Amino acid sequence: MKKHLKPMGIRDVLDSTFTILRENFWSFPMVFVKSFLPAFCVLLAGVLAAIVYLAVLSFRMHIPIADALFWSELGHGSVTVIILGIILLVLVIIAFIFALCIGGIYFAYGNFLIFKNGLHEQKTSMKEVFQGIKGNRGRIFLVQFIVGLLLYVVAVPGFIASLIASIHGWFVANTIISYANSLLQILVGFFFCMALPTVVFERTDVLGSIGRGLKLMTNHRWRIFWSLLLVYLLGYLIGFMVLGVLAIPIAFAVMLKNIIAYIIVGILCLGGLFVLIYLGAYLFGPLTAIYYDLIIRKEGYDIQMQLTDDEKDIPSKPL
Repeated sequence: MKKHLKPMGIRDVLDSTFTILRENFWSFPMVFVKSFLPAFCVLLAGVLAAIVYLAVLSFRMHIPIADALFWSELGHGSVTVIILGIILLVLVIIAFIFALCIGGIYFAYGNFLIFKNGLHEQKTSMKEVFQGIKGNRGRIFLVQFIVGLLLYVVAVPGFIASLIASIHGWFVANTIISYANSLLQILVGFFFCMALPTVVFERTDVLGSIGRGLKLMTNHRWRIFWSLLLVYLLGYLIGFMVLGVLAIPIAFAVMLKNIIAYIIVGILCLGGLFVLIYLGAYLFGPLTAIYYDLIIRKEGYDIQMQLTDDEKDIPSKPL
């Protein structure tokens, strides 16, 4: 029987999450790179297209781009030039948002798969990291979109109330409303937290995944709530402490203003990016552990796995 496949408390959830993060140290950054590389390429292509576009205009106008007169003339240029620039900008933004959405789907799926295989004591190679996502991308996106939309919808009344309080100068009321609104979003996000792992692992339809997630959490909501709250607070605390430690030498290096200092800043910023990647990956660990905790407690998943392992150990009888 796999050591992590058992009913899990807070300590077990943390242990499995950090163990899998450590054992798959380089896998999580690779998932991030493979997921968001298309978005980066679109952004880079957009920047290069904008540079070429401005360079062509500068050549035709015989005015260097660095000259303030170039931008003044550009603002008073022909409608066609302005419209072409706007169309280029809109196309780049649309392509970038689309690439980010696709990247978010792959990032979530890849991290869930690594944690799932880690709980089953299996390694996940980069060739296998997105295995099985085909046919499930639309459902994963829709679950993410619906839950995200709900978070924004429940925040609208609080945002309006906060805006009114700000206009009237009610500082205390504005602070209370802001905190209450954040708490409401956390509660709504928690209420549907099992929908995403369900659609990833069970490949059910969107509404079925949401309903299945709610059903799994029945009679366990308070235990799950406090477990996720403590686990996530610990993860964020560790992440912010590490980022805070990195920020101090970055600030000193920036003050020195020399090439060596800038190289140090670049290296430290890269370290900060790694911290953010692992913090993002960390969020999927507790959800995966709690999903398996629930199906073990409610459906005897660990017993099913034990029976499967026992069947594999039975020697085949001669004919």
